[in-house]
Amino acid sequence: MILKLLTIFPASLALNILRMLVLSVTHGMKLRSAFLAAVVRTTFGILTGKEIQKLQPTTRQEYGKFIKYAAKRWNAPNFKSRVVYDVQELDKDVDDSAILWLGDRKKAKKVVLFLHGGGYVLPASDGHFLWAWNTYVMSGVEAGVETAVAFLQYTLAPRGVLPIPLRQSVAAYEEVRAQGFLPRDIIVGGDSAGGNLTMQFLGHALHAQPSVPEIKLSEPFSAAFLVSAWLGLSDDTESFRVFGNNDMVSSAIVQKLSVESVEPHKRATVKSLSDPWSRPLEADFGWFQDFDTVVSKLYVTYGGREVLRDHSLAMIETIKREAPGVDLLTYEAPKELHDGVLVEHLFKNPSVNAKKMKTWFKGVIIQ
Repeated sequence: MILKLLTIFPASLALNILRMLVLSVTHGMKLRSAFLAAVVRTTFGILTGKEIQKLQPTTRQEYGKFIKYAAKRWNAPNFKSRVVYDVQELDKDVDDSAILWLGDRKKAKKVVLFLHGGGYVLPASDGHFLWAWNTYVMSGVEAGVETAVAFLQYTLAPRGVLPIPLRQSVAAYEEVRAQGFLPRDIIVGGDSAGGNLTMQFLGHALHAQPSVPEIKLSEPFSAAFLVSAWLGLSDDTESFRVFGNNDMVSSAIVQKLSVESVEPHKRATVKSLSDPWSRPLEADFGWFQDFDTVVSKLYVTYGGREVLRDHSLAMIETIKREAPGVDLLTYEAPKELHDGVLVEHLFKNPSVNAKKMKTWFKGVIIQ
C-alpha cells in the first residue's frame, strides 16, 4: 500500500485533478466538487477497501467527533439531550454493528433509519453525520416534531459481504420498533451504496430474502429517500458513456466495488449473479407491484452529470409503472456530480440539495 501511495496514487490524482478542473471550467461545475471528485475517484481506483479502511477513521470514531462538534455548536439548554454520545450495540448475531443515535430518541415522535454510502467499503464521513443532523433532527426542531436518527454502523466489505449489511439493517429496524416506533413513524434512506442498501431493505420487506430474518409489516413505512443510488451493475447507459470520465465513480470502479461486496467464491461470476435485492433494476417485471404496501412516500435525487443518473431515472420509471400508489418526488440537481447532498455537508455548506430534501422531509413528518 505504501508503494501505491508514493507512486501510482499521486500520479493518478494529478491526472484526475487536471481533468476535473478542466471540466469545472467548461461545464460550469463547482470547483470544490470537481476537486473532491478527483480525490474520491483516485482513492477508489487505486486502493482496495481494506487499504482505504486503514487510512480513514471508523464510522464510530467519526460519530464521536461529530457529537463533540455538535455539543459545542448547538450548546443551548434545549439541545443538551439531542447531542449525547448514544451507541446502541446490536445483537452479537449481527457482528460489528450498532445504532449511533442523533437527537433525543426518548422524546422523538419520528425516526430516520440512515444507511450511509461509500461503496460498502468506506466508513461514514463527518458529512454524513452533519447531513443527518441538519436535514432530519434540525428539520424536526423547526417543524415542531421531535425527530431522531438511527444511524447504522454496518460491517464494511470485504468482511461485511452481502447480505450482511441487510441483515444488520433489519436488526436495527427491529431495535427501533422495540422502542415503540411504528412503521408510520419511520423514514429510511441513504446515499450511493446506502441507497442500494435502502432498496435491499425495502425489497426485503416486499419479498423476503431467504437468508435474512423477515420483516413483518402491518402498515407501510412513512417514507424513504434515495440519493445518487447505486441500483445495479449495468453500465450500458447514456450517463455512464457521457460522464464516465467526469465523475467520482466510473464503470471500472462500480465493477470493482461489486466484486469486493460479495463472498470470494462469487467474485468471478459477480456479473451473472441473480440478486433482485441488491440489483433492483435487474428484478423481474412486476417485482415492485404492491410497493406502496411497504412505503408511502419516496424521494429520489441525483446529479445531472453523474454516471448513476440513469439508474435513478430507471428506478423512477419502474416505480411509476408498477407502484403508482407511492407518493413519488424527484429532483435532478443540474450540473451536479455524484452525491450532491453529502458533498454540501462535507464542505459544511448545505445549500440547494439539502434545502430540497429538508422541504420534502418536513412535509413527511408534519402529516
